[in-house]
Amino acid sequence: MTKEDLVLVCGDFGGIWHGDPQDDAGLDWLEDRPYTTAFVLGNHENYDAYKGYPKEEWHGGQIQRIRPSVLHLMRGQVYELGGRKFFAMGGASSMISRMASWSRTIPTSRKSSGSSNSAVRCSV
Repeated sequence: MTKEDLVLVCGDFGGIWHGDPQDDAGLDWLEDRPYTTAFVLGNHENYDAYKGYPKEEWHGGQIQRIRPSVLHLMRGQVYELGGRKFFAMGGASSMISRMASWSRTIPTSRKSSGSSNSAVRCSV
């Protein structure tokens, strides 16, 4: 495998929980892998910890580059990879997500409104 290869984590990534140097060891370990790690957020994430990461364009959609080869595929975005379009949603409804502080984990049509997913071949 090379950094051109993508390992996709489909929710509950868990690599960023504290939003501070406590997360570094695991993120540095992923950065040292021979592939690129991309992930969508699940319903067991600390959404607040992602606020400080800058956004950038990548393969047609917005990402947050956590490390050079650790990428957060943002909710509601469409990415073109290998000639196919992928729609990233992430999140889920659960008992804990119904609490006010965790309501961001629940997917809604508003969170996907920035996407044009009519030709999407895969949703994650």
